[in-house]
Amino acid sequence: MKTLNLIIFALILSGCDMLDSIFGGLISIEDTTCSDVQEDAKGAALKNLFGGTITVLNVSNSREISRTKDKLVCIGDVRLDNGDSNSKLRMELTFDDNQFWYRYEEVQ
Repeated sequence: MKTLNLIIFALILSGCDMLDSIFGGLISIEDTTCSDVQEDAKGAALKNLFGGTITVLNVSNSREISRTKDKLVCIGDVRLDNGDSNSKLRMELTFDDNQFWYRYEEVQ
Protein backbone atom coordinates (compact mmCIF):
# COMPACT_ATOMS: atom_id res chain seq x y z
CA MET A 1 0.00 0.00 0.00
CA LYS A 2 2.86 2.40 0.82
CA THR A 3 4.39 1.75 -2.60
CA LEU A 4 1.10 2.60 -4.30
CA ASN A 5 0.82 5.84 -2.31
CA LEU A 6 4.37 6.81 -3.30
CA ILE A 7 3.63 6.12 -6.97
CA ILE A 8 0.44 8.20 -6.84
CA PHE A 9 2.30 11.03 -5.09
CA ALA A 10 5.07 10.94 -7.73
CA LEU A 11 2.48 11.05 -10.52
CA ILE A 12 0.77 14.06 -8.93
CA LEU A 13 4.08 15.91 -8.66
CA SER A 14 5.06 15.14 -12.25
CA GLY A 15 1.56 16.12 -13.37
CA CYS A 16 2.03 19.57 -11.85
CA ASP A 17 5.20 20.07 -13.89
CA MET A 18 3.41 18.83 -17.01
CA LEU A 19 0.49 21.20 -16.41
CA ASP A 20 2.89 24.13 -16.08
CA SER A 21 4.51 23.28 -19.39
CA ILE A 22 1.15 22.62 -21.10
CA PHE A 23 -0.34 25.93 -19.97
CA GLY A 24 2.88 27.90 -20.36
CA GLY A 25 3.25 28.63 -16.69
CA LEU A 26 6.52 30.26 -15.76
CA ILE A 27 8.12 29.17 -12.54
CA SER A 28 10.98 31.66 -12.15
CA ILE A 29 13.19 34.04 -14.10
CA GLU A 30 16.13 31.75 -13.34
CA ASP A 31 14.43 28.82 -15.11
CA THR A 32 13.31 30.85 -18.14
CA THR A 33 15.34 31.02 -21.36
CA CYS A 34 15.34 33.53 -24.19
CA SER A 35 13.75 30.82 -26.34
CA ASP A 36 10.82 30.76 -23.91
CA VAL A 37 10.47 34.54 -24.08
CA GLN A 38 10.70 34.61 -27.89
CA GLU A 39 7.90 32.02 -28.12
CA ASP A 40 5.68 34.15 -25.88
CA ALA A 41 6.36 37.21 -28.06
CA LYS A 42 4.53 35.71 -31.06
CA GLY A 43 1.26 37.55 -31.54
CA ALA A 44 2.25 40.50 -29.34
CA ALA A 45 0.97 43.88 -30.51
CA LEU A 46 3.47 46.74 -30.74
CA LYS A 47 2.35 50.37 -30.96
CA ASN A 48 4.23 52.74 -33.24
CA LEU A 49 4.71 56.48 -32.69
CA PHE A 50 1.51 57.25 -34.60
CA GLY A 51 -0.67 54.92 -32.53
CA GLY A 52 -0.79 52.17 -35.15
CA THR A 53 -0.47 48.54 -34.15
CA ILE A 54 2.05 46.08 -35.58
CA THR A 55 1.89 42.37 -34.71
CA VAL A 56 4.90 40.16 -34.01
CA LEU A 57 4.74 37.17 -36.36
CA ASN A 58 7.96 35.43 -35.38
CA VAL A 59 11.14 35.92 -33.36
CA SER A 60 14.32 33.93 -33.96
CA ASN A 61 17.98 33.91 -32.95
CA SER A 62 17.28 35.40 -29.54
CA ARG A 63 20.14 35.88 -27.12
CA GLU A 64 20.43 37.01 -23.55
CA ILE A 65 21.51 40.60 -22.86
CA SER A 66 21.16 40.57 -19.08
CA ARG A 67 19.64 38.61 -16.24
CA THR A 68 18.94 39.28 -12.58
CA LYS A 69 16.80 37.43 -10.08
CA ASP A 70 13.76 39.49 -11.15
CA LYS A 71 14.49 40.42 -14.79
CA LEU A 72 15.55 38.74 -18.04
CA VAL A 73 16.38 40.84 -21.10
CA CYS A 74 16.80 39.24 -24.53
CA ILE A 75 17.08 40.46 -28.11
CA GLY A 76 16.19 38.58 -31.27
CA ASP A 77 15.44 38.93 -34.98
CA VAL A 78 11.78 39.82 -35.50
CA ARG A 79 9.35 39.46 -38.40
CA LEU A 80 6.40 41.83 -38.20
CA ASP A 81 3.05 41.83 -40.01
CA ASN A 82 3.95 45.10 -41.78
CA GLY A 83 6.54 43.19 -43.84
CA ASP A 84 9.53 44.37 -41.83
CA SER A 85 12.02 41.58 -41.26
CA ASN A 86 15.24 43.54 -40.66
CA SER A 87 14.51 44.67 -37.13
CA LYS A 88 15.34 43.38 -33.69
CA LEU A 89 12.94 42.85 -30.82
CA ARG A 90 14.04 43.66 -27.28
CA MET A 91 12.13 41.40 -24.90
CA GLU A 92 11.97 41.91 -21.15
CA LEU A 93 10.48 39.53 -18.65
CA THR A 94 10.17 40.86 -15.12
CA PHE A 95 8.75 39.46 -11.91
CA ASP A 96 6.98 42.07 -9.78
CA ASP A 97 4.09 41.86 -7.30
CA ASN A 98 4.10 38.06 -7.63
CA GLN A 99 3.38 38.31 -11.37
CA PHE A 100 5.38 37.94 -14.57
CA TRP A 101 5.33 40.94 -16.91
CA TYR A 102 6.43 41.10 -20.54
CA ARG A 103 7.63 44.19 -22.38
CA TYR A 104 8.53 44.22 -26.09
CA GLU A 105 10.21 46.95 -28.08
CA GLU A 106 11.29 47.04 -31.71
CA VAL A 107 14.86 48.30 -32.10
CA GLN A 108 16.84 49.01 -35.24
